[in-house]
Amino acid sequence: MPATIIIIAVIAVVCVFAVRSIIVKANRGCCGGASDKTERVKKSAEGCSYRYIIKVGGMSCEKCAARIETAFNRCQGFSASVDLAGGIAEVSTVQPVSELILRKTICDLGYSAGEIKMSENSA
Repeated sequence: MPATIIIIAVIAVVCVFAVRSIIVKANRGCCGGASDKTERVKKSAEGCSYRYIIKVGGMSCEKCAARIETAFNRCQGFSASVDLAGGIAEVSTVQPVSELILRKTICDLGYSAGEIKMSENSA
């Protein structure tokens, strides 16, 4: 009988934590509340000669897109915009960069980088 009570108590505690986690994610988004305090960094692609279109996996909210966009926009010579619905990051650069750098930037944030298409900007 006491073992049954202990098991029921443990299950109840696990359920409380699970429900709490769901409520927190619903209120803060999948990326948590830390990015609420971080402003989205926007940059113009003016002066950038190279453009990369990157398929990004694992984004599920606007905060995810903002994290990727901001990571690139904080780098000198980069300008980025991310389309959550399309799962695409458009990264423009002043100089050509290796796919490894683009992939590493995205993967270090916890997302996956798929196909990368490169083109020269006409501007």
